[in-house]
Amino acid sequence: ENVEKLAIAIHDLYNKEQLARNPNQKLEYPKFADLPESLKYSNLRQARDMVKKLRMIGCEMRPIGSKGELVSSLDAADVEYLAQYEHDLWMNERIASGWTYGPVKDVEKKQSPYLVPYSELTEEIKQLDRDTIYNIPELLKLIGMAVYQL
Repeated sequence: ENVEKLAIAIHDLYNKEQLARNPNQKLEYPKFADLPESLKYSNLRQARDMVKKLRMIGCEMRPIGSKGELVSSLDAADVEYLAQYEHDLWMNERIASGWTYGPVKDVEKKQSPYLVPYSELTEEIKQLDRDTIYNIPELLKLIGMAVYQL
């Protein structure tokens, strides 16, 4: 239940950030329910992977108000480390579902120019992966959870 709530929140926050960057843009998928199954899966995967990502940086998810050292925002170096990891997960997910590299994104042909190592991405695309990580504390709050140091 929490995984689905997180997946929906991930999508909603992504849309909010896209509109903040490009206010005149029309959202392709305004609601989670509008997403094709492959993109729903991607959001669900991100939600499921939060526990592992947090452990990779010495943190864990606990109910808000738990004893211990609360982490309200993630360290920039940890964000960069986990953004690279997230990009690798995303690439593996796309490749497993038949996507290949192409110079221009083409959903019908399942081609993406972003199927390259993280270091080769533009800063704009890297920021999408970073946002996925920076947003973890805010997303967890929506389900009554928070990030704590191990």
